[in-house]
Formats: sequence, structure tokens, C-alpha cells
Amino acid sequence: MNENVFHNKNFVLTFLGAAVSNVGAILYNFAVSFWILELTGNDAFMQGAYLAATGLAFVLFSMIGGVLCDRFHKGKVMFVCDYLRGGLIVVSALLILFFGGDRFSVAVLFVSGVFGNLIGAVFSPASTALLPNILREEKLLQANSYMSVLSSFQSIVGAVLAAALYAAIPTPILLLLVGGCYLCSGVSEMFIRYEEPKAAGALTVSSAVSDLKDGVSYVFGNKSLLSLVGVCVVINFFFSPIMQNFFPYFLKTDVAGHEYLFSSVLTPESWNSVISVSLGVASILFGILISNQKKKEKVGVSAARWTMFLAAVVVAMAVGYELLVVRGLGLNVFLILLCVGAFLIGMALTYINIPITTVIQIITDKDKLGKVSAVLNTGSQGLIPVGVFLAGIVVDRWGCFPLLCICSLGVAATALFALKSKSYRSF
Repeated sequence: MNENVFHNKNFVLTFLGAAVSNVGAILYNFAVSFWILELTGNDAFMQGAYLAATGLAFVLFSMIGGVLCDRFHKGKVMFVCDYLRGGLIVVSALLILFFGGDRFSVAVLFVSGVFGNLIGAVFSPASTALLPNILREEKLLQANSYMSVLSSFQSIVGAVLAAALYAAIPTPILLLLVGGCYLCSGVSEMFIRYEEPKAAGALTVSSAVSDLKDGVSYVFGNKSLLSLVGVCVVINFFFSPIMQNFFPYFLKTDVAGHEYLFSSVLTPESWNSVISVSLGVASILFGILISNQKKKEKVGVSAARWTMFLAAVVVAMAVGYELLVVRGLGLNVFLILLCVGAFLIGMALTYINIPITTVIQIITDKDKLGKVSAVLNTGSQGLIPVGVFLAGIVVDRWGCFPLLCICSLGVAATALFALKSKSYRSF
């Protein structure tokens, strides 16, 4: 009998919890990305500094998060983290609401962002390690596909909702709604039930260090995993600034204050939602297709080819920006090009991320999955804070085109390496 994963109560609870918390994350990231620029007078350096500080917090604490989630019940770790994040955002919103001031608000956002990502660094490996504990191996690809479809669908709805709410209500009130989303997510996760193997020995500094070494040794002892980390860390270094630095700054500077497509009904921030919708639609369509496919034993070759495709899209975006925006040949054409590019990016990321995540969950021992996921997260995202910080400097001094050139060449070179690497192709 080919039973669907939604017949599994624990998966349903996990799915519902993700459904609520994802909305909160989308609203929060949208609001803060634009509000930082608004509060600082479009200061790209401050935007980059915020992204770097919050990203660094996540990267540095991910290893500790992996140790904790392998030591405790992963469902409990998740709902505690969601309660803490929800409470943190609510308190931050109240502080901004009652004390105000641009500098004070920016400071609160920095502090809240850093501590929120510290908590997220514990939540992330726990959520990754949970599915193999509540589902059979043959159901993991379907489950990961459905979770990806959910995230993509919510990115569409959330992006539209975020733009509408950002324009309609004060940002502190929007942050209160975000905090409420995380608190509701925690309620769903409280009812996840499964038998968690007991960790050997008590959690001490010595045992935590030993667990960290165990996770690192596991990854470094597997050439395919190690090559995966190497490719991901460089790809993320060059690709993240496009999504996190370029899009908000481009819309706030090159689009705002100019005549642009559908300007009578769409604000520049709303165009960010349109681009996100395009990416989300692609992720939904191809996520559904993947959910009906059989899992593959090896996914490295396919992932390398899709990474090369991703590089081609980024190169096209850089060329399009120079010709259509810098040289003034057609801002509206570039906006359409961005929507098409976002759709193609969504397709590529779906065919890269879902199969890789599934294979990692299958080949890694359950009692090590949290630590291994944390090591992979730390490695693959280790240079993102550096990348977005440097991107803020590049945009602030030289503009968007040099940033797109550097990023597109970096992604292309890394994709070519992945395509030629025997270790990566054997994953």
C-alpha cells in the first residue's frame, strides 16, 4: 500500500507548525529588509552589516544547535525554539512601539536579529533531523517535496501579504503578528510524539566537544559530503548577495522615484513580492513533480548540471541590468526579466536542494543527523555573512552592476568546478 505521508500524525503536526512559522519568517524578512533601508536612509552598508551580523550568529551557533538536537527530543527542541523566537520578536516590537526613534529601532532590530538567529541555529538541525525519525526512508523524498511546496506556496502568499501589510500598518504591529505566528507554531509542535533514542551520558562541556568532533569527523571522512560543503559555501557566498542585497536596493533606488511598469498599482516593495511569487510558483510546480518521482541513489551529477543552469541565469541577469537599467534601454523590460529569472532560479534550486537533502537524511545515521546537518549548515553558510557584508560595501561605493558581475562570475566558476569534480558528481 502506497500510503501518503499525510496519514502520519507526526508529519501533519510538523507540516502545520511549518505552515505557521514560515508565514512569520516571510513577513519578518520582508519587513526588516526594507525597514532597515528606510530607517537608515537607504544605507546599503548598514543593510549589509545587519545581514552579516545575523548570518554570523546563525553560522557560529549551528554546531551547538546540532549537538543539542541530537541530545534531546527534536520535537521539544523545535517548540521551545519557536516559543523563544516568538517571545523575542513580540518584546522587540513592543520596545520599538513604545520607545521609537530610528537609531533605537535599528539597534533593537540588530539585537533581535542576532538572538533570533541563535535560536534558529538550534531549530534548523532539529527540523532537518526530525523527519527520518517519524517517517520511513522511502517517504522522505515525498515529505521533503511537500515541505518545499509548502514553503514555496507560502512565499507567494506571504510575499503578497507582506507587501500589503507593510504598506497598510506600522511595522512594529507587523512584527507583533510575526511573533504570534511563531507562538502558534510552537503549539502544534508540542504534540509531536515519537521514541527518541537516549544519548549516551550526560551533556557536559566535554561531551559536547566530543559530539562536535564526531560530526566534523563524519563529514570530513566522506569525500562526497566534503565536496558538497565546498561547492555550497562558495555558491552561497556569491549567490546570497543577489537575493539579500541586490533586490531590495535595486527596488529602493533604481525603481523608486521613477516611472515603472504598473506603478499605479504596485509599489517598489510590491515588485519584490511579484519576483518572489515567480520564484515560488516554479518551486511549487517542480516540487510537486519531484514528489512523484522515485528517489535516486546518486544526485551529484544532476545537482551540478542544475548549478550550471543557475549560473547561466545569474549571468543573464547581470548583462540585462547593464543594458536595460544602467544604459537606460528599458527598466520595465528588466523587471520582466527578473520575474522570468526568478522562475528559473526557483526551478533550479528545487532540483538541487530537495534531492540533496533527501540523500543526506538517508545516508546519515539518525543519532548523528543533527550534528552532521549542523556541520553542513555551518560549512555551506559560513561565508554568507562575509558575502552580504562585502556586497553592502560594493553596492554603497560602486553600485549594483559590479556586484552582479562579481556574483555571476563566481557562481559560474563554482558550477563549472562542481560539474568536473569526481567527488561532487559521486554524491
